[in-house]
Amino acid sequence: MSKQSSERLLEPDYPITLYRAEEGGFVAEHRDLPGCLTQGETLDETLRNLLAAKKLWIATAREHGDEIPLPSTDERFAGRVLVRMPRSLHRRLFERAESEGVSLNQLIVAMLAAAAGMGSAAVALDDRYSNAATHSARVSEARARRR
Repeated sequence: MSKQSSERLLEPDYPITLYRAEEGGFVAEHRDLPGCLTQGETLDETLRNLLAAKKLWIATAREHGDEIPLPSTDERFAGRVLVRMPRSLHRRLFERAESEGVSLNQLIVAMLAAAAGMGSAAVALDDRYSNAATHSARVSEARARRR
């Protein structure tokens, strides 16, 4: 592999998996590059460390003649899922979303994120979903004041 083609591998965005470390800070990895992971105290530090780890991973693989995978695509994940549920559950979720002042979709995304261990980590959620809890608290406070 030429130097130019290996440098092109550093340019594409490999998907990043990012989560909070139990002891504090963050852990990040490129799952497409087995073993390419790092941690840091802040999000910025973690991402800088991950870039350095990616460069080292690719350089080491090149040195040893190992295959360097291309970044995976998320074509399988369009961000849409059809879920069938009992009507009673649908109604309870709808009522809760309404009482919290958020859409049913926002409520379900927030609940799924919490169940997947991504709970309050806005790192993993789109801003419109991570702000749902704040918006929900404000709506609840406003409703309580009206009573």
